[in-house]
Amino acid sequence: MPAQPDDEGQEIGGEGHSGYFIGRQIGYGGFSTVKEVTTLQDDRQIRRAVKIVRKQISGKSEQESEKVQSDFEKEISVWRYLHHPNVLPLIATFDTPFATFCVMQLIESGTLFDVIREMRKPSAHQRGMSMPLAKRYFYQLASAIRYLHEDMQVVHRDIKLENCLLDMSAPNARAEGGNILLCDFGMAEYITNEVVSPSPYSEPREHLMGPTDGSTIVAGSLQYLAPESIKAAVPYTNPTVDIWALGVCLYLFLTAEYPYQSQFEPQLLTLISAGEWDREKVRNVPASKNEVSSAGIDETLALLEGCFEMDPASRWTIADIIDCAWLRSCKDASRDIDSGWSSN
Repeated sequence: MPAQPDDEGQEIGGEGHSGYFIGRQIGYGGFSTVKEVTTLQDDRQIRRAVKIVRKQISGKSEQESEKVQSDFEKEISVWRYLHHPNVLPLIATFDTPFATFCVMQLIESGTLFDVIREMRKPSAHQRGMSMPLAKRYFYQLASAIRYLHEDMQVVHRDIKLENCLLDMSAPNARAEGGNILLCDFGMAEYITNEVVSPSPYSEPREHLMGPTDGSTIVAGSLQYLAPESIKAAVPYTNPTVDIWALGVCLYLFLTAEYPYQSQFEPQLLTLISAGEWDREKVRNVPASKNEVSSAGIDETLALLEGCFEMDPASRWTIADIIDCAWLRSCKDASRDIDSGWSSN
């Protein structure tokens, strides 16, 4: 069988400059694969990742393959304009008759979902993050969402731990924590006049993103679903859904559990619609017990209450979250992260 353009050893994008040579597969999505690639830059070999979506997908009709390409092109149309230290950068795109190739940063440390999964194991020394680490990761994720909502007028619509890649390459990462890179913009929509244009898709689309296996898990999305999304006749596309999901992420950071969980999908949706979550569990986790004062715990609960406000109109905005008391120390230490990125 002749070599395919996306096989190991093949080159993409080599016209007039150093191309990218495809290596081993490191991940996959519903209709995509993610492989390692190498290129030369200033006489140095650089390793990246490439997400590949073939124009004709095995086992799919021509019409179905065209639909996947259309969805992927829509994702790229948003992703290519995003430049923020906590958003996975799209480095290059190559569109060929065989496939669309998206070159991105190679992250080998997994996702925040992987971190929480390790904390759930019986051998884990603590169930849930320390408060400083939870604040670090939450502030980074909130900064990325602030950039999307306020600077780029984009609602992500699929915030979850599986879509938060974790870069641990910094020398002090083991001691202080890594850096989050938010990915997967396949569900993203632009905000127009403070109201997101209705999505043309009446059914959930396959998730295509992910340098790691964890970021391709679709089932997890239900546990991050805002109550207004359950009641909507069409896909709900308002920034409030990102805020609710951000609250789910924080609850996971602190407890290593979902605030709303059930193996039975109808019951899970009922729990979300009721909006009842366990506040005492947050008070009793190690992170809360190690707080210097009860005021710190109250600030944590106030933030969660703001994210889990049942009325979308009363739910906290991303500006409310960034300015909240719980994040004051992060904001003082990281002012440069949350400003000036829309023009880069």
